[in-house]
Amino acid sequence: MQGQTLTRRERKLFRRTVADMFRIVPFSVFIIIPFMEFLLPVYVYFFPNALPSTFQSSSSKADRKKKELKVKLQMAKFLQGTVEEMAVTGRRNKKEAVQEFAKFFEKIRDSGQQASTSDLIRFSKLFEDELTLDNLSTPTLKALCRLLLLQPIGSSNFLRFQLRMKLRQLMTDDKMIQKEGVESLTVAELQAASQARGMRALGMPADRLRSQLSQWLELHLRHQVPSSLLLLSRALYLPDDVPNMLQATLSTLPQPIVEEAGVRVADSSGETVDNKTRLEVIRQQETLIKEEAAEKQKEREELEAAAAPTESMEDSAPVVHTTVATPTPPEEVLDSISAAELRDLNEAVASLKGERQLEEEIQELKEEREEYREDVAELAEESQEAQEALMESKASVRLGKRVEDLISQVDSTLWQLEKDIVSGEGQDLSSAQPNSEQVIPCEELEQALTRLKETSGEAKVRSLVSVLDPDHDGNINIREIAEVVESLAQEDTDIQPQHIALIKHLIEREAEENSPTSQS
Repeated sequence: MQGQTLTRRERKLFRRTVADMFRIVPFSVFIIIPFMEFLLPVYVYFFPNALPSTFQSSSSKADRKKKELKVKLQMAKFLQGTVEEMAVTGRRNKKEAVQEFAKFFEKIRDSGQQASTSDLIRFSKLFEDELTLDNLSTPTLKALCRLLLLQPIGSSNFLRFQLRMKLRQLMTDDKMIQKEGVESLTVAELQAASQARGMRALGMPADRLRSQLSQWLELHLRHQVPSSLLLLSRALYLPDDVPNMLQATLSTLPQPIVEEAGVRVADSSGETVDNKTRLEVIRQQETLIKEEAAEKQKEREELEAAAAPTESMEDSAPVVHTTVATPTPPEEVLDSISAAELRDLNEAVASLKGERQLEEEIQELKEEREEYREDVAELAEESQEAQEALMESKASVRLGKRVEDLISQVDSTLWQLEKDIVSGEGQDLSSAQPNSEQVIPCEELEQALTRLKETSGEAKVRSLVSVLDPDHDGNINIREIAEVVESLAQEDTDIQPQHIALIKHLIEREAEENSPTSQS
């Protein structure tokens, strides 16, 4: 609401806390949300600069409306995430799924008994990549980076960012290999694929390489075992002993990961979990947030200390007064792009997309709501067949209605705003739709960046824009680059320029893989 940004971990913790509030007091949906919405126009009127300054307009009234729409849309997205967090409830107070999960971990940790392969695979699915990576220690993150031949240097956020990118690449690559068939790969390709997945590659016969890669695809795609667990276990080094390796990995996972997975089991099955466990999970996340903040502060101090000797040397250098023509500032060679600069890039790109940005976000949210309703209906049907009596919680239903109200308000207000702007310019609304390609000159993005506070210096701005224009033709496709920049801005970490090209290529491959033509 104040225009500040949240880290990935803070955003997740905030959503979980709000979901818990609505679970405890379901009718608070009607009290809190309308009250917030009622105050929003007043807040925007008195504190216009406190909201995200994504859009610039010559009309202060239109500008205020756009900012209000942006915040309402962000609120709707957040509340939809909260709806999904607390979607399911049960008509019984039993804790069958939670108790089964607890007994499974008690069995593999304390008694040392061998669990069945079906149980290992079933419970492995709960430890999604995001959950596992977010709660691993820095030494473990570095070990995974070394295993995958990634740079093991940097903050824990940067290490997680590298690993998330790598896991996305592996998922896309796995789908492509499965579609084409393992048998179609040459020995060199088999070795490269095995090495990319942390498996032994050199000095192994082709049959063994195909066998271990096939086993990886079987576990990852068919059984949906998260790739982060497969990498941690190094299970495929011993293909005949996968269950033992998976069990050993699960039994040594840090307790916070297991506790959070237990909370997810309860949420997904409509069962209750004791509040003490929920509180421990929240406290653990708060501790990690403080550690990340301290890590960032330490990095900032180290950078300032490193820059201090250079500045003192420049101050002590003799001054020679000469009269020369002012040259064009040289383009800086970017070693890294800071998180603040990524947020600026994201804001500048969004401002250039204008109303089209809001239209796309509204459409995405509508599709998300539709998928959610389909999932809930499917779950209700399955639970009825299994006589489990699962249903959507009352708080989730009420909050979902508020989300739909917000979507409707944003939709109608945006349409009216576009109509007013177009009619004021004397154009026909039907002929005023923006170019679907949205190719703009680099100078426009440079001007938008210059207006923002974090990215200073003409040379720095030109360097940032040039990274987004790899063919150096002076034009940028805003539609293509928007998803890339938005994805990177959410990571809350400094990155290297080559990561932009890598994630752009990754998004293009994911789009190709998910296209109807590819699936057919």
